[in-house]
Amino acid sequence: CSKSVKKIGIKPIAGNEMYVINGNISRNYKRSQLSKYHQIVLALSEHGYKNLVKLTTLSHLNGWQGSGAFGRPCISKGLLFKYKKDIIITSACLGGEICQNLLDKNLTYAKKVANWYKNNFEAFFFLELQDHGHREDRAVNMNILKISEESRIKLISTNDSHFTMDRDVEAHDTLLCIQTGKPFDEPGRMRYSGTEFLKSSIEMKNMYRDHVTSNKIHSALKSTINVSQKAKNYSIWAEITIPKFQMPQEYKNFTLDEFLGFLGFQGLTKILLEKFENNIDIPQINSNPKMPIIKIKYKKYYERLAYELQSIKSMGFSTYFLVVWDFIYFARNNNVPIGSGRGSVAGSLVAYSLGITSIDPIENGLLFERFLNPARKSMPDIDTDFSIDGRDMIIEYVSMRYGQEKVAQIITFNRLTSKSILKDMGRSARRENPLIEKMSDLIPISRGKPLNLESMISKESPVQDFRKIYLKNEDLKNIIDKAINFEGMNKTTAVHAAGIVISSRKLDEVVPLTRGTRGEVMTQYPMEDVEYLGLLKIDFLGLKNLSMMESVINFVNYRFNNQILTLDSSCLQPHFDINTFNLLTRKDLDGIFQLDASKGMRDIVSEMRPSSIQDISSILALYRPGPLDTGLIPRFIKRKRKVLLYKFDYPELKQTLVETYGILIYQEQIMKVAQELGGYSMSQADILRRAMGKKKISEMRTQEKIFIEGCINNSLEKVAGRQIFNQMLGFAEYCFNKSHSTAYAFTTYQTAWLKSHWPVEFFSSLMSVNLTDFEKIEKYMHQAASVGIFVRKPEINDCDVFFFPDYSKNNENFVNFGLGSIKSVGEIAASIIITDRKIFGGFNNLSEVVNRLIKKQWVSKKLIETLIVCGCLDKIGGEKKRKRILLSLDKIIEWMNRTQKIKYIHQPLLLDLNSLKKENQNLINPPKPLVIEINSEQIYLANNLTGIVGINSFLLNQTEPIMLLGAIYSISFGLIEPDDYDLPYIVKNRDSIQKLSSALAKIEKIKIIKNNRDIHDFLIIAYILEIQEYTTFSKKKVLKVIFEDLNGIATTLMFEKTTDKLSTNKQMKNGDLIKIKNNLFPGDLFLGSALNDEQIFGSRKLKLSWMAPINGYQIILITVSAQKMNCFSVHLLLRLNLIINSYFSNYNYDLVHLVININGENRGEMITTNLSILESDSNIILKLIQKLGFECSLFKLNPL
Repeated sequence: CSKSVKKIGIKPIAGNEMYVINGNISRNYKRSQLSKYHQIVLALSEHGYKNLVKLTTLSHLNGWQGSGAFGRPCISKGLLFKYKKDIIITSACLGGEICQNLLDKNLTYAKKVANWYKNNFEAFFFLELQDHGHREDRAVNMNILKISEESRIKLISTNDSHFTMDRDVEAHDTLLCIQTGKPFDEPGRMRYSGTEFLKSSIEMKNMYRDHVTSNKIHSALKSTINVSQKAKNYSIWAEITIPKFQMPQEYKNFTLDEFLGFLGFQGLTKILLEKFENNIDIPQINSNPKMPIIKIKYKKYYERLAYELQSIKSMGFSTYFLVVWDFIYFARNNNVPIGSGRGSVAGSLVAYSLGITSIDPIENGLLFERFLNPARKSMPDIDTDFSIDGRDMIIEYVSMRYGQEKVAQIITFNRLTSKSILKDMGRSARRENPLIEKMSDLIPISRGKPLNLESMISKESPVQDFRKIYLKNEDLKNIIDKAINFEGMNKTTAVHAAGIVISSRKLDEVVPLTRGTRGEVMTQYPMEDVEYLGLLKIDFLGLKNLSMMESVINFVNYRFNNQILTLDSSCLQPHFDINTFNLLTRKDLDGIFQLDASKGMRDIVSEMRPSSIQDISSILALYRPGPLDTGLIPRFIKRKRKVLLYKFDYPELKQTLVETYGILIYQEQIMKVAQELGGYSMSQADILRRAMGKKKISEMRTQEKIFIEGCINNSLEKVAGRQIFNQMLGFAEYCFNKSHSTAYAFTTYQTAWLKSHWPVEFFSSLMSVNLTDFEKIEKYMHQAASVGIFVRKPEINDCDVFFFPDYSKNNENFVNFGLGSIKSVGEIAASIIITDRKIFGGFNNLSEVVNRLIKKQWVSKKLIETLIVCGCLDKIGGEKKRKRILLSLDKIIEWMNRTQKIKYIHQPLLLDLNSLKKENQNLINPPKPLVIEINSEQIYLANNLTGIVGINSFLLNQTEPIMLLGAIYSISFGLIEPDDYDLPYIVKNRDSIQKLSSALAKIEKIKIIKNNRDIHDFLIIAYILEIQEYTTFSKKKVLKVIFEDLNGIATTLMFEKTTDKLSTNKQMKNGDLIKIKNNLFPGDLFLGSALNDEQIFGSRKLKLSWMAPINGYQIILITVSAQKMNCFSVHLLLRLNLIINSYFSNYNYDLVHLVININGENRGEMITTNLSILESDSNIILKLIQKLGFECSLFKLNPL
């Protein structure tokens, strides 16, 4: 900012409006004890800027007074005096101490405060005149004039500037409403007068004419100019300085350059011996008799190392490399997982030798000059990936190594996006929420970001419905027109995900500091400005994938009670592993680093069929906007799979482009072509690459001339040189950094290898690192189930905080649920429960849970209710239903409170202890449970707490499927063994089979109906959330039933009917309200036959022809794999549904229903159909479906 204003002749003056208190900032005062006053502080020089930064930092780190919306960073007058050199103090606005006392009509104390500032700051203290149109301004100004005359303190004329132009007043008011969360029309909300804009000199002169004399106005304005003149032309920008590296004691006689060379040579030799000579035990490298032979054998490695070390030395970056090596060395010694590399540093052999990267740049064709160009001195940028926990450890180490006052994290600003600003504007305008939500949902996400509003309302809008509603709805149009002005503005602050700064001097002399939400110290300037200040910025990125890989390796080593696997194991180094590449080809990419981002990426991986680390690197380089938009990827895939034959236009390009099938996709390829054909040095080739990326016409002409001349010197024709140059120029716009894509391809391969060889450990770790992302947990559970790995329902005595493999006997394919993943429980509460269990042993009954957790106030009653609803206490609850356990919990807590009260008041017992003991005994050994209605709060607690949803046929046979269809209670399934499908059985039922066969013969003549659910009844399995009863004007009863199934919450209306033929058997028809009320309650599961009515803004309305409790019902479950399905099989199932339903629709008995369970890649989809068949014919249907090639089973449903 200061650089920009200097260019147009404006002198920048750094300043801050602070809060000052009359007390010690280290003490936390109550609001009623101490007032916080506004205070303006301006810096007149570089030294003044340092003092300003110091004061700002002290207020944020040590002086925070109050909490929440009333918390403010404060300084004291003593600190102002201590750091007063080269700063100016003014009396501030109506919020200043002097003005506040004048508003309280305490002129005497106001004079006393003014004189204190005058005596301590002399000519550097000024009294402010302001007028924003408030009555208070005039009253204060008259007294300010008196104090100025009596105490001889100069005046300055100021005006608050909350927005730049007067026309911005409405926009500012809108932002104020968004910030405070208040509607525009709310009376008494915070407002400004509208005069708080940047005023001209004439506007400032006319501002006080009604109550201040012309002489005083002129004097105040002149003093304002004098303040500006007092400020020096200083700059806070500086060259980056690297913190001092402290040499280890045993190498204190080395220079920094010598020590770096020693580490590089030693590291490279060790790598070469381990990698190529299989010599792991290296006692002393220098004394190794093989050293002369090794140096000759691997001459190109040592020559390149020497070249890189000389380049680093000449550019003065040895210290920087040693600083990075130091914390990498610490990380490796402390078993902190480190990424293979990130960015262009993977092209450096020095970085590889020091252990900073794990990529051999020579073996992978990576270039040092892409990272550090000796011909163009610029600060190298080495970014490093660590595991999540490891990152915190490294930051702490760096802070201790260089001093906590010299290390901080970096702030970042979250900006208003089209989706968020639209919702904020809607709330402030009190507009109907469903419409705003719908408009927000219509905004597509393009490569991770919502599309901007201008694109959404343009004629070329990708969502024309959005544009139509915008044009038709005038209120909405006004909201969107205003919202466009706010897109991209800063909204909130956060800690940068990766960046930290390391300074050679104390940070509070360079940049103001503050604290993040977790108490971490961070800069108040963003990343770009921090670098301009001369601070060294390094990215420490915490990768969940590295944490997951660490967890997988730990599980494997624990399983075999031996360290058989590490991140550096040879099996984890990229090689051709058939299982790994088969996993990638079949799109089994959940949890695979960089490849599980989107469906588009999955499709590309599957089509490309990668078979090498180079193929994975190419995928990462190609899946970006440029190649996607130009159709480069399909061409690359066809060439890779030899579907499209190709040839090199010039044989000279073959060596460089052979690994990418003749297509330029890497920046390093441009550099190599320039070197090999154009005669460039690598340093010159890097300059050419940068120039092509920027596409400056004048520079391109110069470079084209140089390149063509080089081609001619290498025996190429001028025409060929021009064609190659133009080809390079065309591809340069979206060519990618090969060093980065190769390094990330290594991590991609490692995660894929772990998943293909250790799937149970992989899924346990994958779900653990995504512990609170319930959508991902659900997806990963289903994906694990599709490969035969199943998650057990949570049990308080078996689970841990995180997911972990079950290594008990014959349970190799099971994962124990993580308690921390249950909604409303979380990691902290789960840790408390698990710690208590490990110290005091498992929980034997509900009373122990209450006494050990609730009584000690470790966790709340509501949390225990959540655990009960999820089934965590099923084993210790005996045969009781969860409804019964919930009621028992209340009784035990009541008993505990009564006994606790008696214990504390030391009074004689007025209760019948025998009855109490008897009651408690009944809780431990309850009678046969009764059906008890559950309240809506408990239903809410149960709703999707664990994320385990959907039916899986293996789970139906083996375990209880938790939260089926998002329901409050699980359904237990008992497998009905069908009769043997032998010949006598078929002969016995020949008539039924013939009838069915004749019906099936009509299949081909029936038209397939698209979206079958919209026009036909379908079976629904759901649970009831609420039942509401109404009476119409005609005195008829109406029941509104709110329920939930896999597709979300839905409602249905049941109207009272007077017909005699209402319900038969178990099914209760729509008009039979009395029977429905008496048999179905909130929390109950039911079967029903439904028809889609309408869906408005996500709210579903269904018409139910009948509904019934699930008890005793049977279903046929057909399990189909989505990978094996084709259009024919889907159509066949739909046709089967239509035909068989028409055949059996006339029966009026208890029937069996058909459910189709499709196992997809990410989750399952259960298709409930309208098929109903007689129980006596169920085995025939089973046989028929199996003959058609589908897996199916018959199950009987019983409530728990």
